[in-house]
Amino acid sequence: MQSRNWKELQKTLFSEIDADDLMLLPVDRREGVMWTPGLDHLSEIVAARFPKMNLLVQYPSFPDFQQESYEYAGEEEPHIPLLLPADLTRENTLEQAIRMLAGAAFPSARDKTRAAIRHLLD
Repeated sequence: MQSRNWKELQKTLFSEIDADDLMLLPVDRREGVMWTPGLDHLSEIVAARFPKMNLLVQYPSFPDFQQESYEYAGEEEPHIPLLLPADLTRENTLEQAIRMLAGAAFPSARDKTRAAIRHLLD
């Protein structure tokens, strides 16, 4: 996607998005070399403008970052965001990361997990 300026890029990007799309948005942390002010809040803008769209925001992992416990949304806290780090390496492929994320998103619904994996890997 090419454009002359940031406004034109956003307009073009937003005109291409449908409610059932999945967007993978690679971003960098503020201290990273690829960080830009324009991308700093793009995930928030996309989430606010397209609340029903699936959005994956990919940040570079922290060195030696391990998260051992996860919080799941449930009846008591239906809107807890699920944060799962997934490093893509030679040992941990994209397919393995998608399987792990889908399994965590639907811990008690194997049929939903399989459907999500099929949809994302298709």
